[in-house]
Amino acid sequence: MALDLISCMRSFVAVVDHGGYANASRHIYVSPPVITKQINLLEHNLKQKLFYRTTRRIQLTEAGQVYLSHVRGVLQHIKEAQESLMHLEAGPQGAIRVGVPTILNSMFFAKNLTDFLEKYPHINCELSTEVSPTAITDDLCDVIITAVDFQDKQLIKQLLLTCSRGVYASPAYIKKHGLPKTIDELKNHNCLNKKCTHGFHLWEFSNNKKVTVSGNFVSDSGIDIYFACLNGLGLMYTTSIVILDEVETGRLVKIDLDEPPTEMDIYIYYRPVMKESIIKLLVDHVINKTKNCRC
Repeated sequence: MALDLISCMRSFVAVVDHGGYANASRHIYVSPPVITKQINLLEHNLKQKLFYRTTRRIQLTEAGQVYLSHVRGVLQHIKEAQESLMHLEAGPQGAIRVGVPTILNSMFFAKNLTDFLEKYPHINCELSTEVSPTAITDDLCDVIITAVDFQDKQLIKQLLLTCSRGVYASPAYIKKHGLPKTIDELKNHNCLNKKCTHGFHLWEFSNNKKVTVSGNFVSDSGIDIYFACLNGLGLMYTTSIVILDEVETGRLVKIDLDEPPTEMDIYIYYRPVMKESIIKLLVDHVINKTKNCRC
C-alpha cells in the first residue's frame, strides 16, 4: 500500500507539472488510465477532490494545492533516503539542479564546481537560470543562488557573501577615453547596460544616489556586457565577485568615483534536507568556497 501511495503521489505531481494526464503519461511512462486510477485512489483516501476537471484543462482545488506542497516534500525526502543508501556502496551519487543568474554562473559559480565534481564524480550537476523561489517549490531546481532576498518559510536561506557593485573598464578604454572622477562624469562616457524590466539605465551608488547613463550597447545578457567591456567598448556596472580574476590580472580596472559603490548580499536557498543528502554536500561546498572570498 505504501509503495502504491508513493506511485500515486508521483503521478499526482506529474499531472500538475505537465498540465494533464496525457502529458504526464508521456513523461513518467504510466498510461493515462493508470494515472486516472491513481488520482481516484488518492481522492478516495483523502476524501477530497484534488482537481477541477473540464473538457479542456484541469485545475487544482484548494485541497489539491495544500496537498501538493506536502507531497513534493515527501517525494524529496524519499529521493534523499534512496541516495543516502547509494552512498554506502559507490559514494555520493545523483543529480542536482542549481539555479544561478547567468553572469554569476559563468564568471564565478561554475568554475568553483570543478573540485566538487572531481571529488564526487558520480554526482551530476545541471545549471539553469531559474532563480525564483518557485523554482524549488515547483521542483525545477534543488538549489538557487541569487542576490534577491526572498521570504519563504518552506526554504532554508543562508547568506553566502556580501560584495560590492562598482564601475569597471578595460585599460584600452581608459587609454582612449580617460577615467571619470565623479558619478556625474559617467554621463560623458559610453556606459554598457544590461536590459531588465525597469531602471536598466540607472546606476545606483551609496546613499541612494542614482545616475542616468547611456551608451551604444544594451543587452539582456550579462555575458554580452562583460565581453563588450573587456574589449574596450565602454564602462560596465557589475558585481565585484564576477570579475575578481580580471581585476587581479589587470584586464579590467575598478574605477574609483566620488561616491562609494553599493553592497549586495548573495544568498543560497534550498529545502530542508538530510545531512547526508548530496544537496547538503553541494551547499556546504559552496559556503566553504565563498566564506573567505574577497569581494
